[in-house]
Parts: sequence; C-alpha cells; structure tokens
Amino acid sequence: MKLKSIIAFGCLAVLTFSSCSKDDNTPVNPQNVNSKRLTLNASPRDSWLYVNLETGDTVTAKDVNEWEYHEFIIENGKYKKKPDGTLDYKVIKTIPAGKPNAPKTWHLAFHVYDALINNGEALMTNETELSKLTEMPKGNYVANKQLFIPVDMSGMQNSVMGYSKGYSNLELNKWISSKGMPPKYTMSDKVFSVRFKDGSYALIKFKDYADKKGKKKLVDFEYKFVKK
Repeated sequence: MKLKSIIAFGCLAVLTFSSCSKDDNTPVNPQNVNSKRLTLNASPRDSWLYVNLETGDTVTAKDVNEWEYHEFIIENGKYKKKPDGTLDYKVIKTIPAGKPNAPKTWHLAFHVYDALINNGEALMTNETELSKLTEMPKGNYVANKQLFIPVDMSGMQNSVMGYSKGYSNLELNKWISSKGMPPKYTMSDKVFSVRFKDGSYALIKFKDYADKKGKKKLVDFEYKFVKK
C-alpha cells in the first residue's frame, strides 16, 4: 500500500512540475503589462544617462571610452572630403579610456539623443501604438555599432571636434532625426522593440525630445518592459 502511495505521489509530482514548466514558457502578452513613462533630462554631451527599465532608476556618468580629437582639413577655403564623402581630418590628441563606470544593472543609455542598448538589439516596428502589440515583434533586429560620438565641441570654431570611440544603436537612434543648422528635429511615431540577451524585451514609444519652451532637451518615452 505504501509503495502504491509513493508511486502515485511521484506521478503527481511529475505532472505538477511539468505543468509549472509549461506555464513558465508561455510568452507574456504585452497587453497584460502596464505601461510606464519616463521624462528624463538629456545627458551632458560628455556623459551617458543610464536607464533601468525595470525599476525606472537612472544614473548619469561621464563617457570613459577613449577620446580622439579631430582637426578637419581645409583646402582652398573648403573642408577636404574623403572618397566616401566624409570630412577628412588629422588626429591631434587622444585621451585613453578610463575605468568602466556604468551602473551594475541598466538596459538603455542615452548620450543626449544617441541610444545604447545593454546586451541587446533594436527594431523599429510599423506599429504606432503600444497597446496594439500582443507579442514581441519579429524582424531584423540591429545590434550596437562602434561609432565616433561627439563629446567635446569647444574647438568647433577652430575646426576641432572631440569624439568618443564608443558604441550606439543606429536602429534605436531612428527615434529622432535632424536637418540643417541649427538642427530641426523630427521625432518618429513608430514603436520600437528592444530585446535583451536574457530573453526580456521592451516596447518603446518616444513622446518628446524637448520641454514645452523648446529649450531643454529631453528623452521622453512610454514603454512596456516584459521580463523573461
């Protein structure tokens, strides 16, 4: 009798654990996740604003990548261009990379309007409303790319610019574009999907890039963070 009870309990346990495992693997419908909104002051040009999407916590820290100063070459009163159309320059100074200073846990970072993803990739969707998405969007997600990121513009009048040899995500950067000088900004109305290495993902709809007076730069977005 005892043996039969043990066998029965063992079968029940297997069924119970199997059921739990199946439930754990069921994708979360983002329509069942509450949206949050963050309105953040844009970082200084020499810094990054790190964002924890799960908690809403933020940390601003100086860019500690290697910096490289470019003096753009002028010939016959015009800036010289390379064969690829970019401005030609010579490196006049470098600043070595510093000790990493990012917070322990973060998901996104912003350098003014430039975006960076922590162990993840981004996709600009065709959807314009967070509420209409019922799963993580499928498509060609884009990883971060190493770029020259402007961090010191104090020498512009002398055709000198300081750049960080850092990374940014060109897909997520599509949330905003600019033309002309002074720049005229245009914000995308699309929802962005950002997936992380641990299986979590975020759906993001950017709402604004400046305060009501148009003087203070902001990174303002509504989002849903779907934890794995």
